[in-house]
Amino acid sequence: MPSQPVPTSDPAVNLLSPEFLTDPYPIYDYLRRNAPVYFIEPANTWVITRYRDCVSIFKDPRASSTIDLTFGGVDPAELPQTVASVQANMVFMDDPDHARLRALVHKSFTPSLVENMRGQIEQVVNELLDDMDGQSEIDLIKAFSYPLPVLVIADPLGVPFEDRNLLRQWSQIILQAVDPLATPDVMVKGEQCLIEFSDYLTRTIEDRRRHPREDLLTKLVQVEEQGDRLSYQELLSTCILLLIAGHETTTSLIANGILTLLRHPHQLLTLRANLHLIPAAIEEILRYDSPVPMNPRKALEPITLDSHPIQDGQIILVMTGSANRDPEIFERADIFDINRTNNPHLTFGKGIHYCLGAPLARLEGAIAFRALLKRFPNMQLSSTSIEYNPTLRVRTPKELLLTL
Repeated sequence: MPSQPVPTSDPAVNLLSPEFLTDPYPIYDYLRRNAPVYFIEPANTWVITRYRDCVSIFKDPRASSTIDLTFGGVDPAELPQTVASVQANMVFMDDPDHARLRALVHKSFTPSLVENMRGQIEQVVNELLDDMDGQSEIDLIKAFSYPLPVLVIADPLGVPFEDRNLLRQWSQIILQAVDPLATPDVMVKGEQCLIEFSDYLTRTIEDRRRHPREDLLTKLVQVEEQGDRLSYQELLSTCILLLIAGHETTTSLIANGILTLLRHPHQLLTLRANLHLIPAAIEEILRYDSPVPMNPRKALEPITLDSHPIQDGQIILVMTGSANRDPEIFERADIFDINRTNNPHLTFGKGIHYCLGAPLARLEGAIAFRALLKRFPNMQLSSTSIEYNPTLRVRTPKELLLTL
């Protein structure tokens, strides 16, 4: 029998509540059991929480990655840079445009390039840990998990060390501006940040045109495939994607991972004694507390899912954070187990939009966790109360205070 929608007034389901942002998993479980295809009528939006349904939507060409350019009621004419950036961004494109752009970017952002960044990552990690030495308490996000991926990806894209905090400010507001929870004020702020960020990148791109270097940005400027090149707006949007998504996801992976390990001391002891388990531990962290727990899609035409009619134009929130805890797929789904072997989590997506930066995130995570566990074997949480950033797209604590 198909599931039946829970009434939208049901107090058990509130994706806007602070309680959900802090701990969404009880609501995920409730929805998977009672309304895995759930309609929020005021938002004209469907929420899907089962693994099989999430995979189905990821692979369905009728479910578009192009986000709704009404931007929550704000006139798109007031957000020209936001519209331009979204329309030229491969994350928000469908085939054949997505395939063309992805192929061009992949030619520069290759697995060998990522592996060649290992030495740079190790150097940045060690420098950050050196700065943390001798401190009794630190905010891991501010001191380590944020600056690491920023420094790793910013340098190849021409953003110098001294501008990292500016990049952080821009990226946080831009991410909030394209989040389903965004308010009109946040969207307008996001537009201004995109204008400033785009102006900044434009100067850097023009410098690389005149003075090529052996870096990723120069490769993106020069990339060509069968006579095709990145347009200027595509190049700009790709740089924005790599800089923002490339560091926000890894920041969350490291922060969520350390928090989860400290909340599971037996697993932490096992990992410290068996560092070869770090790759498996990373996959389990990505599953258990996903840095990217939601991906939006828009129905291009009617779709029937579990006998529920999704209409043309309606938004579908693909809750990968819930799918990663689906007991139909994962044994002991709510248990954190770094020895888990069958772990087909959906954190990096599925299908044609599978995350291009997944290898870099995994490499950064592996180097970071190994170094942290060896350098600070006695680190502990300073507080059990954790507040999360108010977004659905990226799940990250606002701060993570540790005693070293």
